[in-house]
Amino acid sequence: MDDLNDLTTPYDYSNREYGTVPPDTQREPFRWVSEIAYKNVHRIVARGYDTTELVESGYGVVDMLFVDFQARIPLVEEEQMLNYVMILSLDDGLSPPAVLSRTVAQSRTLLTQACGASILAFGHAYGAYSAFGKRLDTYLQRAGEQGKTTTEMAQVLVGKHLSEEGLGVSNLMLNDPAARRMFARAEQLGVAGKYIAFMKQIVEEAQKHGSEPVDLDMLGATGATMMDLGFSPEAAWAIAAVTRTFAAGAHATRSDTDPEGRLRWSR
Repeated sequence: MDDLNDLTTPYDYSNREYGTVPPDTQREPFRWVSEIAYKNVHRIVARGYDTTELVESGYGVVDMLFVDFQARIPLVEEEQMLNYVMILSLDDGLSPPAVLSRTVAQSRTLLTQACGASILAFGHAYGAYSAFGKRLDTYLQRAGEQGKTTTEMAQVLVGKHLSEEGLGVSNLMLNDPAARRMFARAEQLGVAGKYIAFMKQIVEEAQKHGSEPVDLDMLGATGATMMDLGFSPEAAWAIAAVTRTFAAGAHATRSDTDPEGRLRWSR
């Protein structure tokens, strides 16, 4: 497998032990068990996959997210869709996380503190992937239990939650096609499922009953797409937060090292 059998590598990958190795009696024992991953002197294993073998075979970070969170290698179309979602989630211009990151960086803190400040803004309104996803699951389950159609349940959901910021429907994307293009891409790749279908019904109901024009926003698009890819609401939240941290780091670095990159408040 590529260069794993190269004689210059520090370990004989062809004949290395599988599973754990005998404890080292020369040092204090350490016991830490996880169903997600383990390591020994020869290998790091995530969900049963040797990470060195995966990367040598051409798998990347997006593939490893499926491995860590779902214990499986994704389909090509699923990998492409998650890559699409993460790129759109990475930066959003001078949005709240970027502003927070730049503001904290200007106080000469550690870079990690500036990045952390940006994603700590994730809550039940901004970046509400967990609350959003759990709501979809709750109402879809209720539809099955009560014998209602998803259209009927969308009406119930909108009637109760229309005024909430974490609905996934708002006036933020009226002139920006990014959210709807995400759904279109999921349908094109064949990965759209029940969550995207339900979210479309929610948008239709919100547009009928809202007092102002609304449309699908990035929370609704990203959350529903991630769940159709098999990620839980919490997993979607974690992946979105860490993805945004890359951009927060870029904003913080620019703000901290280059005076010309610092925030300027318009008057």
